Amino acid sequence: LMLAFNKKIAVELQDRLVARGYPSASAATFHSESLKSLTRAKGKVVVNNNKVYNFVEYFTQEGELMKCRKAIMDMVRFAKENGFGVSGCAEINDDDVWINIIQHNDIDIDADVGLGTIIDVCRRVLELNNRDIKNIDFSDMLYFPLLFDIDMIQYDWVIVDEAQDTNVCRKLLISKMLKPTGRLMAIGDPNQAIYGFTCAENNSMELIKTMFDAVELPLSVCYRCGKNIITAAKEYVADIEAFENNNDGEISSIKYDEFVKSVSSLNLNKNDGIICRNNSPLVALAFALIREGIGCRIEGKDIGQNLITLTRKWKVKDLATFTLRIQKHFERESEKASRAKLAMLEDKHDTIMILVERCQSIGKHDVASLQKLISDMFSDNDDYKKPNVVTLSSIHKSKGLEFDNCYILGMNQFQPSRYAVLDWMKQQERNLSYVGITRAKNKLVHITDCPTRGNKEAE
Repeated sequence: LMLAFNKKIAVELQDRLVARGYPSASAATFHSESLKSLTRAKGKVVVNNNKVYNFVEYFTQEGELMKCRKAIMDMVRFAKENGFGVSGCAEINDDDVWINIIQHNDIDIDADVGLGTIIDVCRRVLELNNRDIKNIDFSDMLYFPLLFDIDMIQYDWVIVDEAQDTNVCRKLLISKMLKPTGRLMAIGDPNQAIYGFTCAENNSMELIKTMFDAVELPLSVCYRCGKNIITAAKEYVADIEAFENNNDGEISSIKYDEFVKSVSSLNLNKNDGIICRNNSPLVALAFALIREGIGCRIEGKDIGQNLITLTRKWKVKDLATFTLRIQKHFERESEKASRAKLAMLEDKHDTIMILVERCQSIGKHDVASLQKLISDMFSDNDDYKKPNVVTLSSIHKSKGLEFDNCYILGMNQFQPSRYAVLDWMKQQERNLSYVGITRAKNKLVHITDCPTRGNKEAE
């Protein structure tokens, strides 16, 4: 079994396994493999991603507790990802493990409510969640097979891609998928650990080595990037080396306005990429490229789907009303969001507003036109089907991709995030810089002096 980080990679791996004639090998995501075992053991389930919210809402009907809904939802999600209640893991009734979740994830509880009360609500929500086996959310897909000790299909070999982004549940699932005589191959790079906000453990590779008594086979030689590009990457990872036969590679910089003016002469195509810490500058640049007649796409169909879901939240039809609703929505969300989530929330707000402004600038003033614009802009394409247009991508989404020529948008403006306040968050911001630089094979270009929405200072 080859376990991939997301569905797109799993599909690509499965296609390659079939093409190479390996009938006894398969590729899947952790979620799909776990869900298969869960439904086999418990019968048909319904995926309901509002499941936890409904329980939280029940316990926070009035008063100060209403202000804590988002924090409680985050705490319960983190508890499931960390296997609370699973044999050998944290106990649900242990207050200290709940406090550790708050501290590790920098969850800000800005309400006049005692910590004991919040933990009690979290505990009761999790207990109700665990009684409802027929309705599951995304976290339950990994959590329930462990909580109920469900037998899983076992394999001679389990090969895990992006192993640096595993969490407690994923590592325990690996052990359930291995035959007693099975072998594990966990492939990852601790310097590319950038998904801590999704509960991935920052030291996952070390934890895997300990848990499975694994032998480490290091790979410090890069066969992809030009030598000068690797020299730049050494600022973040000192022991990386370029293969002796790699090309020299070029590094340069250009101001944003000059880049847009000269972009038509660059002959950008599907082998080129423009990446950024945040999505909103990418969306703004995409429209600038379109005005210059340059075809482009933004990596991340799921990002587009999330934005479209947001446009349907209030069932309004005109953009003027939608804009008022969305501004109030983000103001409320920002008040109760943890610092770890504020960067993502702020970027999402700026992204949707840039899209709204683009619609209005071309004479479209209805939400349906906004939804079509989002759908047209965000996509996922594998290397075999990708159109011959330049790819724009957040650095998070770019991991696993490579470009002949890679343009990094506003690296010194948007990195590191000002909301990265804890040590593990700061380290992951450094990892993002390393990931961004090493997407370039031949040429790395820094685009500087990027405009920001509303002319606000980038931080």
